[in-house]
Amino acid sequence: MAETVNPIEGPFDSMPARKPGTVVVAMGSKGAVALRDGQGLTWGERVFGGYKAFYLVDISRRIMSETYRAPSSQQAFAFDTVVSWTVVVSDPGRVIEHGIRDLRTLFNTMGQNAVANTARSFTVHDCAKAEAAVRAAVMHLKIDPALSIIDVAVQMRPEADALKLLRSVQEEEMRVAAINAQSNVEAAARDGAKKALSTPEDLLAHVLVTKDEGYKAALRHRLEQAANEDMRRFEIFKALIENKIVEPQDFHARFPDFLNDVFKAIPATATNLNTKQLPSQAADTVPGEVVKDEHL
Repeated sequence: MAETVNPIEGPFDSMPARKPGTVVVAMGSKGAVALRDGQGLTWGERVFGGYKAFYLVDISRRIMSETYRAPSSQQAFAFDTVVSWTVVVSDPGRVIEHGIRDLRTLFNTMGQNAVANTARSFTVHDCAKAEAAVRAAVMHLKIDPALSIIDVAVQMRPEADALKLLRSVQEEEMRVAAINAQSNVEAAARDGAKKALSTPEDLLAHVLVTKDEGYKAALRHRLEQAANEDMRRFEIFKALIENKIVEPQDFHARFPDFLNDVFKAIPATATNLNTKQLPSQAADTVPGEVVKDEHL
């Protein structure tokens, strides 16, 4: 526990020897008289004043420091706060009359309330702003008319437990942000690949160069899907021709995109059409004539 700051020495039965930085105060039936600058009691005061007790009151500047745990606006966090007051006794007579022998308790009680009420408006990230606000609050405290505040210094920082918790929270936020960023990059890359790899040739090339085994397996699956889809189209094409659902000479005009996809994707399968007329040449041939496809 911090020492009591007592500005009073005495009482003495007679006038004490003066000390630097002190004032002699005589206490009598009519109250207290402060004797400054070597002043003494007058003859009338000595005879009729009834001054029977004398005190030395320290009027030099004193610095008192107090440490507080001040709440912040964040429920889980608080400030470690050190407030240092520079004070003087401005009315020695009042100090004696009111028996002010414990300056620290006076300042500590009012200072703690002022610090707590001011600090709770700030987060522990705002130490500089909190310090300025707390200093202004305690600088203007009305402790007692006998005392004057000359200066105040305030130091505030997040308490040790709060610092540990803040670091762990920040580290977790950074870790999650990094994971999310990586996921976004990977998702964008996969979406881009999905859009770009629209042909079996592109899929096959990407499968051959990628180092990600999981991704490679997924691409192989897509390649198989693409091959199966192309074969399915070709089988549909053959069935339509063989069953004479669509005449060869009409196929190109009615389903050009379908036909182009079939022969672009699997040109080798067209060799199965040994006796069938290709739709792309239908306009230049007569029915039943067999034409060889120049693309094969």
